[in-house]
Order: sequence, then structure tokens, then C-alpha cells
Amino acid sequence: MLRQYYSVFIILFFLNLKPHSLSSQSKVYYMDGSILIGEISSWNKDSIELILTNSVKISIPRNSIKKVKHKESGKGLSPFRNKGYYVNLNFGIHFNQNVFENSPGTALHFSTGYILDKHWRIGIQSGLEKYNLIAPDHIIPLCMETQYAGINKFPHLYLMIRSGYGFVNFPIKQRTDWSGHGGLIFHPAIGLRYRLSKYTDMHIDFGMLTQKAFYAQRNQWIGTDKTEYHLNYKRLIFRLGINI
Repeated sequence: MLRQYYSVFIILFFLNLKPHSLSSQSKVYYMDGSILIGEISSWNKDSIELILTNSVKISIPRNSIKKVKHKESGKGLSPFRNKGYYVNLNFGIHFNQNVFENSPGTALHFSTGYILDKHWRIGIQSGLEKYNLIAPDHIIPLCMETQYAGINKFPHLYLMIRSGYGFVNFPIKQRTDWSGHGGLIFHPAIGLRYRLSKYTDMHIDFGMLTQKAFYAQRNQWIGTDKTEYHLNYKRLIFRLGINI
């Protein structure tokens, strides 16, 4: 079942890389009164590169341009920012693949970082992971986060990889009986992002989260001093979040 889910999402992702119709348009007014309409792909002090509606890219000298007007064609189809800082908040649900231990878990992720260009963004992430709602512990992750989007239009699919270390934390009243340490986290996912406003978008993603951890429980009434648990969590995780 897991392989089928990933196959469907990967197919959808590559389909999303196909050429799309222009979702934001700019009108370039020449000094002689003529007008060109297209999407500005880049600009500098000497020229502007414009992609016409037939997908032809042309370079226009700045000294031949009188003015440029930009218009977005729809709320849900506008390009997101190509540069700048971002803040991301995610709420997630874990699902265990082990049918004998099917208690769900929860996740709260907070990340911040920098948008490198229209495709890439990189940041750091922390939060809380609860792999089993009835267990006393939770994990505090500290991870690097990288995202890649094949196109610069909304809505669009993106790939995300989160990796780092998860620290085990027990409630104060449990620390006399429990001890342990965390381990490496690896979380690849594929998601869909949709625009809410000029600087805000929401997203949903699906992935596989793995986390290693070690727990030791102190025994008071039996012969052994403690019981040890070496765990390698493997969870399907769905997340809903917002970017600003």
C-alpha cells in the first residue's frame, strides 16, 4: 500500500512539471508606444527577459522601455516570492504501519528559513513529535529542511526533505522511572501548496518519517534493574500547514 501511495504522488509531481499557461502577466510599454504582454522571468539594470504567451523568451533593453505594468490573473494561481525569509507552521498526524500497535501520534512543527529562488527554499525546523499518544514521552526535533518546487505557480506540488536529530523528553513526574536518548530523524514528503494571499499560502503534504530512540524504564518490583527499549519508529505522516 505504501509503495502505491508513493507511486501516485511521484507521478502527480512529474505531471506538475509540464509547461503551464501564464498565470501572471506583465505589460511592457515601449518608448515608441508598442506593447508586449508576457511573464517577466528576470531583470537587471540593462534588460528584462519576458516570456510571451507562446512560450518564446525575449530580452528587452531597459532603455527602450517606457513603463511596465504587472497584473495577476487569479488568487490561486499567482507565483510565490522568489526571495526572502519565510515562517512555516505545520500540524501533523502519524500513522503506524504495525497493525499490533496502531495508536496514532501527533506532530507540531515550526520552521523558518530563506527562499533562495523560485524553486528552492532551505531552513531549520523544531517542534514536538508524539509517536504514541499513550506513551509518556515526546520528541523535540531539530532538523534542516529543504524544499523544491518544479514550477512557480499556485497551486503546485513540491518535494520536501527534513533531517536531523530528535531529543527525548519525559514529563517531570516520569523522569525518576524513565530515561533515554533520541536519534536521527529522516522525513521525505511530497505536498501541494495553494495561495491564500500575497505573502501567505497553505499546504498539505504526505511522507514517511523515521526516528530512532532508546528508552530505559526503572523496575521497582521485579528482579532486573531496568527494562530497555531500542526503537526505530517508522510512521506515515500527513501534515497541514501555513507559510508566511
